[in-house]
Amino acid sequence: MTLPALLFAFLLASLYGVAFYLIFGHGWLALGVYWFAALVGFAVGQFVSRMLSFSLLPIGSVNVVEASVMSLVILFLTRTLWKR
Repeated sequence: MTLPALLFAFLLASLYGVAFYLIFGHGWLALGVYWFAALVGFAVGQFVSRMLSFSLLPIGSVNVVEASVMSLVILFLTRTLWKR
């Protein structure tokens, strides 16, 4: 990935993490956890999409749909585990 693609992916994943925090989170620790979970989920989604050579809506070298879906899945899993 190029530097602009990495920055775009980082920005998009950070946006997901902060938005998720604004909807479901309470406290500074939750912000950090949700932000990190969004980054990890986005990276995993990007990696899996590349390994399967499957992309619905690529923007440059970033597979937006697949990475976004995985980021949201990881965020909801994190929220479920966090509430326990």
